[in-house]
Amino acid sequence: MQGNIGSQQQNLGSQRTVVGPNQYQKQGLNGNTQGHTLAALKQQGVPGSSAEDEQKRRMRQEKFAANGASSGGGSNGQLVGAGGSQGGMGNGGNSSMQLGYQIANKPQRQLLQYDLDGSNQEYAHLPAVKGTSTKLEKPYFRLTQDVDPSEVRPEEVLHHTLKLLKRKWKAKEVDYAYIDDQFRSMRQDLVVQRIQNEFTVEVYEAHARIAMECADLDHFNQCQTQLNYLYKAGVQGHKIEFLAYKILYHLFCDMETDILRMLKHLTQEEKSSEPVKHALDVRSALAQGNYGRFFKLFKTAPNLGAHLMEIFIDKHRILCLIRITIAYVATNIDVTYLKHLLAFEKESAEDFLTKLGCKIMEGKLMCKESNAALKRAPLKLKQKMK
Repeated sequence: MQGNIGSQQQNLGSQRTVVGPNQYQKQGLNGNTQGHTLAALKQQGVPGSSAEDEQKRRMRQEKFAANGASSGGGSNGQLVGAGGSQGGMGNGGNSSMQLGYQIANKPQRQLLQYDLDGSNQEYAHLPAVKGTSTKLEKPYFRLTQDVDPSEVRPEEVLHHTLKLLKRKWKAKEVDYAYIDDQFRSMRQDLVVQRIQNEFTVEVYEAHARIAMECADLDHFNQCQTQLNYLYKAGVQGHKIEFLAYKILYHLFCDMETDILRMLKHLTQEEKSSEPVKHALDVRSALAQGNYGRFFKLFKTAPNLGAHLMEIFIDKHRILCLIRITIAYVATNIDVTYLKHLLAFEKESAEDFLTKLGCKIMEGKLMCKESNAALKRAPLKLKQKMK
């Protein structure tokens, strides 16, 4: 009986290390290894020793070898247990061991420095190509194989593409879905050709500005992250403008730690520039709960700062209204005054309040009756334009 229990415990703690298509080693908790051929294991009826299992192992090894070769280095095809241990229990020490595998000595991809946000890093391991395509417009598609130079536009063609897209967007000839797809395609062509110059910055800046106008925070963040690496590499562009956008973005996303880290590296010239000074004033107004000053700064934002603030503006309007209805709980407030205070222009203040469930009577907001509805209101962001 004791011998059977010991054998079962050894089986529970065992791991496999595949060393070839016709043989593997089975290693127990005591660290001893014993070689077994697949033929012998088949006779014993050991699970995982059938011809089908052998074929699956062979296919996995071929796949790993192919991945290693395409990544710029070979793989020895050896698999080890997750966590680097070949015979021990997992960190949790549970009796039901979870086995995992990883490729030993897997070569690391060499990523472009400005491409670390993950949006295009799947192309970074591919060899640089010189495009030959003359198409001005080309839809974006994710690369799943080697790059075909005939499908990639060289820089001189991309210059004409950028001018065309800017003209179409300004004339409102296309929607955002189309323009976003075209810019992603341009960015992809730049990445696979390893083009990192002022034109690259111009493309990313143009895409970021359009993304802000259309409330597309995902692609705006991708672009401004890439621009940050390019600026640090010494490529010229509108660094001050996008530094202010970055502060506002981190502010509205409650990334105070990132803002403090940025402030440590700001030069005096950058701090005194109008866009950065405005962004820091917005941060100060929100920290103090001074919504009157915050909405004034929204009206006077330089460049496209108002578009970025507008994505989050309804959230802060609701937070401001909650404070107002608490402070004036015994009275009512004129909606015209709220329209001026909360910086309403295109949208009607009365429609905004009604959608939130507020009570309005004779052009005045009834504070006591509206406070509960405001507290229940979702703090949503502006929807992305399609």
